[in-house]
Amino acid sequence: MHNKDTVLKYRKRIFKAVEELFNLAIKNQETMDDIVCFLCNGQNNYGYNMFGPGERGITDRHQSEFLIDFMNTSEESVLLANLNSDKEKERLERYSLNIELMIYSHLWEMEWSLSNLMHLANFVEGIQYDWKLKIPWQEKWEFITKTIRAVFEKSNLDIANLLKETYHSQLRNAFAHGQYGLSWKIIQLYNFTGKSYELSAITFEDWEVRFIKTVDIFIEIANQKFQLLKKYSIEKPVLRVWTPVKYPTRFRRTEIYWDEYAGYYSFNKNVLKTT
Repeated sequence: MHNKDTVLKYRKRIFKAVEELFNLAIKNQETMDDIVCFLCNGQNNYGYNMFGPGERGITDRHQSEFLIDFMNTSEESVLLANLNSDKEKERLERYSLNIELMIYSHLWEMEWSLSNLMHLANFVEGIQYDWKLKIPWQEKWEFITKTIRAVFEKSNLDIANLLKETYHSQLRNAFAHGQYGLSWKIIQLYNFTGKSYELSAITFEDWEVRFIKTVDIFIEIANQKFQLLKKYSIEKPVLRVWTPVKYPTRFRRTEIYWDEYAGYYSFNKNVLKTT
């Protein structure tokens, strides 16, 4: 189970790395305020432009809430469930590790987590906001390392180092295919084939660090995304962004308005009268 001291040990670095990423994304965005489309989850569905949670919004929010709730349920707060025997404690530890492996595997597959990284990578590269961003169903390793992480490496961002320290496709695959074992404080990886970049095993202690860093990266991105949107709402209740007329070839400058009730920008000017 993850320890609060370990969580706190890496939190400051992760906060700074994500802050650095957002600052460069804002600096390099193709046009001023383009990042607002990302903050508001701008989408072009069935030919219509919209802001807000969208079709997956509730699911994405629930997944984010689950991560936060799980990280708040640490070893200390559970107090090992007042278990008396070592056998009971070991069973609880294995239970927690299985959940952590599930969370880790999902985070490196989920549209919510990967689309956030991809949008930010595009901004860092000076690429216009993609209203119909698609995450590939397969070849996640290449997508994460060569499409996303490589962009961050070119700009010497610490988030690139954090992705190196956290993402390993072998761990995800081991969980997905049940090719692992938990014993003697070690996660044995049965999909190890002897290649130099593979892991034969990982200690519980090293796993704890990898898992905590992974979860905190995505929680911090979601948090700073929310805080930046809040800042924009105060400083720029009305602004103009590029929106697709005919995706992906024709765009136009469109005025948008902060809707306090919805918590997003809106294309409806009347929301200003009710806030």
